[in-house]
Amino acid sequence: MAAGLTRGRRYFFRAAAGNVKGWGGFTVSTPRSVVPSSWRDVSTRASRGDSGGAAAALEALATAAAGARQTAARATAATAAQEDRYHSPAVHCG
Repeated sequence: MAAGLTRGRRYFFRAAAGNVKGWGGFTVSTPRSVVPSSWRDVSTRASRGDSGGAAAALEALATAAAGARQTAARATAATAAQEDRYHSPAVHCG
């Protein structure tokens, strides 16, 4: 990862790998050069964070999903308990 790059400036990269036997030759990157930019430079859409209710909608969705998991877990536990009652050996006293 290359840190500290300047947005809008063209950069060229090459890489070489090494191990205990030495270093290999350099390989040029594909694409040959890159120009760091931001999606804001090319996008006219507002970010999802700026939409007003996106965070609240995501939180509501997460809460609903958690509630659905808890409901399903309770239903599974109730079904298992019911099956245990039907399949447990009967005790006869006589």
